[in-house]
Amino acid sequence: MFKVKLVLTLFLFGWNIASIMACTDMQVLPSKAAPGSAITLICKTDVEVKQIAAEISGKEWNASFPYLYDDGTNGDKVKNDKTFSLTLTAPTIVGTYQVKFYRVLPDQTELESEPLTFEVQ
Repeated sequence: MFKVKLVLTLFLFGWNIASIMACTDMQVLPSKAAPGSAITLICKTDVEVKQIAAEISGKEWNASFPYLYDDGTNGDKVKNDKTFSLTLTAPTIVGTYQVKFYRVLPDQTELESEPLTFEVQ
């Protein structure tokens, strides 16, 4: 019942389910990284987005907001495939870290993902 009310409310206020679930797949590769090694953040989308950024938090990083790319650079493998990626250096301090993705839609609506964790060990 709650799900039906939520969908109806979102529909009435001009939202659609595709916009809410703008990221269809989120990953940090590898999910268990060595300190200072390369990691890649990936966020796939099935809707048009203006930009995707990541908030990374944990022992060494806090509130970092690097942008992900869909232009074949910075760790992105295929240009304009709606898979946004960024390769960067993992923290040097061992521990658990969280990533949240922020998608900015063409109408400037900002959507926040659930946190995704990765390990530095």
